[in-house]
Amino acid sequence: MLNTKQLLSFVLIAAAAWPAQNAVAQAVKPGSVVKANSALAKGLDKAANQALKATAKVTIPAVAPKVAHSVYPSQALSFIPSNKAPKNTVLNPKIPVTPRLETVLIYGTERERYAAVREELQNLSIQMPKEQSANIANYLRHSVPPETMRYMQERYQQVLNLINDHKQGVTAFFTYASLPGEGRVPNMQEKNSLSSAMYNTLMAIRNLKADLPDDPFLAMQDEYWATAYEGFNPLLSGYIRTQAVMPRGDLRKFDHKEFDLMNPDGTDYVLPQADTLILDPDDLDELDSYAYVRMRQKNPPITPENAAIERTELLKHIPAGMHIAVINDDALPLINFKAWGDKGYLGEGAVVDTFKDGLQFLKSMKYVKYDLILTDLLVPDGGKKMMKELRAKDGRVPVIAMSKYDRGEAGEQGLFDVGMDGYLWYNNNVNEGAYGYIEVLRALKNYYHYKGLHNWIR
Repeated sequence: MLNTKQLLSFVLIAAAAWPAQNAVAQAVKPGSVVKANSALAKGLDKAANQALKATAKVTIPAVAPKVAHSVYPSQALSFIPSNKAPKNTVLNPKIPVTPRLETVLIYGTERERYAAVREELQNLSIQMPKEQSANIANYLRHSVPPETMRYMQERYQQVLNLINDHKQGVTAFFTYASLPGEGRVPNMQEKNSLSSAMYNTLMAIRNLKADLPDDPFLAMQDEYWATAYEGFNPLLSGYIRTQAVMPRGDLRKFDHKEFDLMNPDGTDYVLPQADTLILDPDDLDELDSYAYVRMRQKNPPITPENAAIERTELLKHIPAGMHIAVINDDALPLINFKAWGDKGYLGEGAVVDTFKDGLQFLKSMKYVKYDLILTDLLVPDGGKKMMKELRAKDGRVPVIAMSKYDRGEAGEQGLFDVGMDGYLWYNNNVNEGAYGYIEVLRALKNYYHYKGLHNWIR
């Protein structure tokens, strides 16, 4: 039995030792050993000095960490079918992805689809013809000035640069994503970057292809990038093939006869070639042909007197005082339109501004409100290329495309889709004839006729 003095000493010793013991216990980690006291001193006088000495060792077993199922590619995971994927597995924290395994792994159907796209792209690459940038002139429907040829060559090189810059990334994705056990869905930033690269490359190819529709290299590249884009974005399958576009902003429906500005009865508005034309040597053979003689007898060139009579009649159907922009890289039509405007042949009070490229014209829109725009298709930064910015600036001004492309070869549906309102096909009268403005007035009369008939907003 302990007396009162001994008992009081024991309590004081235990109280003094408790903070130290508690600190040691809090510092214990899995796998560590802790020295603990296994016996008390036999004598109360010695207890105060020996209470904390350990006489035995206690081993705390280590806790095995939970095994995390990683999706990190370097760990060479075996492929997991979609119906076998665990739902609550901890992801590898090194990969910044959403914490749901089923949203990260590429499952069987996706992997098989990526493999099919990869194989199709490989076949298209094998069949790909050589690029034709040195042969642009062979795929143009008519000759162009040297400045426009340089512009076309620069555009071609820009498209080639896009293809070279982005093809490696596209090939790497479809190759990697189709390998069993290695696939990982790209995060949002990766997905947006890759999708934008494919879309921008495809659109650049198609814009150039619109001016060089017979180039086999561009045709095959169109197929390649459309296949890649739809393979990467399966929900858009079919959309990119039909080249769907944003609405025009009006309620007009496409009609070939109306868009080509043909007469309501389906006949042509084009004049026969006038006697005033500056003839090319290539035209001499045509002049000697019986077909040309019969054509001239059936539809003889207009005379100055008849031109004045018809001009007066045509101008009754066309708004007066229009401010007209003419965009063309050829000097002759610019000179002619300017002269016709000054003489009043395009309407009383008409003013004509001429531009050699689309950039100059778009800058002028900051200061001028145009009533009509006539643009060549093959013109630097003009034609279809300028339409997005043009429509952002003015959604109501009529835009009539002009070119020597035959009807049906100008891609009228594509011109309509980007917001143009008509296609004026012309022969050499507009460039080199004295009465080419009659041709233009006939086409414009038809445009304003159809506009009034259908109540178009422009």
